[in-house]
Amino acid sequence: MAAGKWAALIVAGLVASACTADNGQLPLVGTPALNSVAPFSLHGVVTDGVNPISDVRVETVPPSLPGATVRTMLTGVDGGFGFFGLAEPTALIFAKEGYFPTGLSAVSTDRVVNVTLQQFGSGDFDDNVAARPR
Repeated sequence: MAAGKWAALIVAGLVASACTADNGQLPLVGTPALNSVAPFSLHGVVTDGVNPISDVRVETVPPSLPGATVRTMLTGVDGGFGFFGLAEPTALIFAKEGYFPTGLSAVSTDRVVNVTLQQFGSGDFDDNVAARPR
C-alpha cells in the first residue's frame, strides 16, 4: 500500500493508535483544538524495540486550518527526529517500508516521543491474514 494511503488510514485511527511511547506521562488527546498554542517541540527516537531505525518518514499532521503546515523528515542513523517551533496541536505519523506504520494523537506541548515500529513478519503481527471460507 502506498505511504499516502497508510497515512490516511493512520490519521483516521490516531485516537486508537498502536504507538508505544516510553514516556509514561505522555497524555494522548483526541481531536485537537483549532487554535494556536505557545511554540513547542516534538523529538525522540524510533527503534525496532532494540535498535534505532534510520530513514523512517516522520510527518506532522496539524489540524486542517487555512495555512496549516505539514512538516516531513526522515530519521537519522541514530533513529532520531525533531520538530521545533510547532505552533498548533500536532499529531505524528511514522512510516517506513517493511514496517507497520503508527501514529501519535495530537499534542501541543514539548514532548520526547520514543516510538517502536514493528517489522512485517516479526511474529508480533500476522501480516499474512487471509479470509478463509467456513
